[in-house]
Parts: sequence; C-alpha cells; structure tokens
Amino acid sequence: MKTQIAVIVAVLLGVGAGVGMAVVRAHRYHWDGTANGLGDSIGLPEVPCNRRPKVVVEEDTHDFGVMDGKSKGSYDFVLANVGEGTLTLKKGTTTCKCAASILGTTEIEPGESGKVTVEWTGKDLAGPFKQTATILTNDPDNRRVRLTIQGRITVALQAKPSELVLPRITAGSDYTAKVRLFAFRPEPLEITDYELVGSSDSKFFEVDLQPMTPDEVEEEQDATSGVAVHVTIKPGLPLGAFRQKILLRTDYEEVPTVAIPVSGTITSGISVVARGWDEDRGVYTLGMVKSQEGVRREIYLRAGGPNHKEVHYKPIQIYPDDLLKVEVGPTRELGKASLTPLKIEIPKGSRPANHMGSDEADFGQITLETGDPETPELRILVRFAVEG
Repeated sequence: MKTQIAVIVAVLLGVGAGVGMAVVRAHRYHWDGTANGLGDSIGLPEVPCNRRPKVVVEEDTHDFGVMDGKSKGSYDFVLANVGEGTLTLKKGTTTCKCAASILGTTEIEPGESGKVTVEWTGKDLAGPFKQTATILTNDPDNRRVRLTIQGRITVALQAKPSELVLPRITAGSDYTAKVRLFAFRPEPLEITDYELVGSSDSKFFEVDLQPMTPDEVEEEQDATSGVAVHVTIKPGLPLGAFRQKILLRTDYEEVPTVAIPVSGTITSGISVVARGWDEDRGVYTLGMVKSQEGVRREIYLRAGGPNHKEVHYKPIQIYPDDLLKVEVGPTRELGKASLTPLKIEIPKGSRPANHMGSDEADFGQITLETGDPETPELRILVRFAVEG
C-alpha cells in the first residue's frame, strides 16, 4: 500500500512539474499556432544526405536610402543553390505588413539561382526603417533565410517654419520674415506660382521667391534643393490681429501645393483696455450669452502719442451685424492720451449662434475707422456664443 501511494505521488509530482514547465515555457515563448512554435511552419520535406541543397545569398540586406513617405520600393534578392539537390523555397513571415516577399520561383536546381522580390511601402512613416522578410528552405543547414530592407523615410517637401507667427508689428512700418522650403527629391524644386488666400488684406503682403544656396540646402539633412520664401508685411493693415495664407504651387506631382499660414498683430499708440482682451491675438472674449437675457459690455479705446487728439472712432464693419451692436461713447482727454468707451451689445431675443471656435475666421468682428493717418483702421475680433 505504501509503495502504491509513493507511485501515485511520484506520478502527480511528474505531471505537476510538466505542467509547471509548460506554463513557464508558455510565458517565455508565445506559441503562434505553428508546428514548431517559432513563427514559421517549415512544411518542407527532408532530403537525403547525398542530395542536399545548399542556399547562398549574394546579398541579404538592401538599403533604399532616402524615400518619400508615399513612395514604393522593391528589390530583387538573388538566392543561389550550390548544393547537390533541388533547393525548395517557401514564403515565411515578415516583420511588417508593409513589407512583402514575392517568390520568383519555388525550386532552384543545383548550380542555378533564383530571385526573391521584397516590396516596401512607406505609409507616410517618417524616420529610419528596417524590416525583414523570411524565406523558408529545405537546406538543412539554413532553414530560414532572412532578407532585410532598410532606409529612411522623408517627405518630398518640408517648410521651416511650417507657419509664420510674427511678433507685434508697429503700424506704419513694414516687416519681412522668411520661410525655407526644403525639397528631398532628385529633381530641383521650382515654385511655379503662388496665391494669397483667406483674407481681404492680401494687398498688404508681398512674396519674393529665391532659390536657396548650396550652403543653405546642406543645413537640412537629405535635402537636395530649396526655395527661400520672403514674406513682407507692408504698412496699411488695420490695427489688431491679422491672418493670411500663402499657397505655393510646385512642379512636384506628389505635392502640387504647399500652404503657409501667416499671423501676427499690428500695434500702435491705440490700444484696447478691457477684461477678456487678448492683445497678442487681438481677440475680445465676450463669452456665452443667453438669448433671453442678452448682454451689454463696455470696453475702452486708449489713444496715445502726438496724434491722439486727431483720433476719432467710427464703426465701418460689424460681423454679424444682426447680433453685435456697437456704440462709440464720448472721448475724454487724459493729458497726453485719450480714452473712449466702446459699448458692445447682444440684444435680448438674439438668434442662437456660435462664434467661440478656435479658428479666428469664425469670430465676430468689429472694424473701426480711427482718423489716425498711420493706422486708419482698428480691428477687434469678438469671441462669443448665443444660447437659445
């Protein structure tokens, strides 16, 4: 009886140890469903020792160099059979779905060679890449042949900076900024045309295009050519924030246009004084307004400098004019400056509307004539919404 118990315990311990080792191995090695659990099911027959094939790869790694994110590349790897028997090939796994192997043949006779094509699609992935395609063989000494492709993905064009955010510009003066447009294609970049879009103030913008020097091009890794875009803001823009967009047309088929947003603020001796005023953006936040209540706020316009006595304000454009009502109050002299109240009202019963978005083009707008010869207009963007 004791012997029987000992045998049973031994069996249970053996089973437990086996299960324990299986659990450990399962955690260490994830089974992928194949017979050998190593990622590829060979599935190729064994060959006699005197008829063994032997696979030799002329080159197992290919560097595509610099590629565009939307381009495709392929390379033919050559596999030779220097053995005594027929070499059999089978597709294995790849490390990425964007890399695929295509067999030119599944059998290679002794003394002959065949090709395996590995294709790659950039998928707009920026930066270096390295992927591997596995080919399974019946060579007992080299069951898996790993073919590697590598390179670096970049875009066809890149603007630096991608957006011009200008510092405050004093009214009556001009200001010039530069954007460098780098190209990464073998063909030299050419800007065929440009257009100023998105604003009625385009007459105050001037664009000059100049090819980059070789030294400038070398500042950007892998760049082959480039164009310097000089943007000049001329005097005459209204006071406050401005936004413009420059649309460049190129001779690159894959990137026919490049948009460069331009934004900034025109300042002078005239300023806005109010809680909720963002001077950098030229935006006054009125906030949420209930239609049944309406709202009435008062902000102040301060004029300083030698011309402050000549300044007077007159509304010349209100948007939306059915929601925003504007009234200019009497001006008070304060020594070498003047202060003028500006009353802004959203009447009771106004229709629902939303001008709270992040895009300044969706804000309300108040444009005032100032009487100042250097800054004839003052523009105030109003951020608000009306709840029904």
